[in-house]
Amino acid sequence: MKTVNRTKLYALLLVVLTLLLMSWQRRSSVSDYNRLIEVIDITPALEKGAPVMASEIYSDFRYIELETTEESMIRSIGDIVVFKNNIFIETSGKVLRFDSSGRFLNTIGAVGRGPGEFSANNIFLNVLRDQNQIAVTDHGMRKVNIYQFDGRHVTSFSVECYPYFTASINNHLLTYTGWAHAQFSNNFAISVTSLKGRAAGNLLPVLEYIPKTGMAVTWRHITSGFYYQGDSLSLRDANVDTIYRVLDKDKILPRYYLSAGRKHFTWDKRYNTADPDRTLRKSSIYFNGFTETRQHIYLGARVFDVMEYFIYHKKRKEVIKVTPVVGAGLAPSIRGITNDIDGGLAFWPTGQFSEGELFTYFEPRFLRGHFKNIGIVPQKHRFNQEKHLLLLERVEKADININPWIMTATLK
Repeated sequence: MKTVNRTKLYALLLVVLTLLLMSWQRRSSVSDYNRLIEVIDITPALEKGAPVMASEIYSDFRYIELETTEESMIRSIGDIVVFKNNIFIETSGKVLRFDSSGRFLNTIGAVGRGPGEFSANNIFLNVLRDQNQIAVTDHGMRKVNIYQFDGRHVTSFSVECYPYFTASINNHLLTYTGWAHAQFSNNFAISVTSLKGRAAGNLLPVLEYIPKTGMAVTWRHITSGFYYQGDSLSLRDANVDTIYRVLDKDKILPRYYLSAGRKHFTWDKRYNTADPDRTLRKSSIYFNGFTETRQHIYLGARVFDVMEYFIYHKKRKEVIKVTPVVGAGLAPSIRGITNDIDGGLAFWPTGQFSEGELFTYFEPRFLRGHFKNIGIVPQKHRFNQEKHLLLLERVEKADININPWIMTATLK
């Protein structure tokens, strides 16, 4: 009898020790997440902004005119990625490739239902850096097409559910998919495959950072997808305003959490909350833009239904609200960092053009209109007159019906 009681006691002690160990591991995990995640709160910068001059951050701007031919005509840019002197643009079901000078090189794939073909809309571009290939993820037909940069079709494979974005890491492909994963409560996951599309891992539920506890739970719809910061693969979940570092095919860790205090209105809430008269949007803040460099993070946000811009300085851990200089821009849609380099349009980055260089794009008519505005509204900032006149000459010669221009900013 004593032996039985002693056995029961040992078993009970073992259970208690196991529970204590699990509790400690959970607290340790929460602590690890809290140490890893950096919260970027724009609340202190909301009340007062300041103009930011381009010369404080960039050494120069340059302008790339994308060649306009019958084959390369761009109606509107649906998606754009840049890698190693290659500019890939999705426009109205076409995927076009230009070099870094704007010269048109080739098309990639075509609309259709055969091998190497894709839907006319809902396609997403991602460069597979390790392979020097480009993935065209076809949401509508639930497949991923992979091509060489010159347009040669490499392989295509179907995915279980509707895909959004594809990236490569350590000879594996990660494809973000959604709408039908019954095993996950939110129906979104990442599938892991070989470079030829063969299953190479389980579907991964994604981690969502909960600021109050620092705990990890299943993540939600990733609207911005994969991007590179230097050589590091990252992932932005715009629905819960969290940025992750992708370290391996099964190791994805949260790095930044974007916050706007009590007025914070995530995209997840926005799409799941009835707001017919825009009352919530007019009284809340939600993020809708993100670009990361080594020194800064550029944030776009709708603040009480007005578009505002913020820069987060990583080293100083400081957020600055960017306000325009009077007369420095033509319209709120082109507000941003004041161009005191050549007096052209204000700059706000769309993404990374190369290491140490950011980019955005615009239609030439906006720049022409801006220069006309300069003659009417006195400028409150100085700029290099020689560069200004050279740019003005290019604009006056340009056909306003040609393809968009790429504007790049070289980081200091």
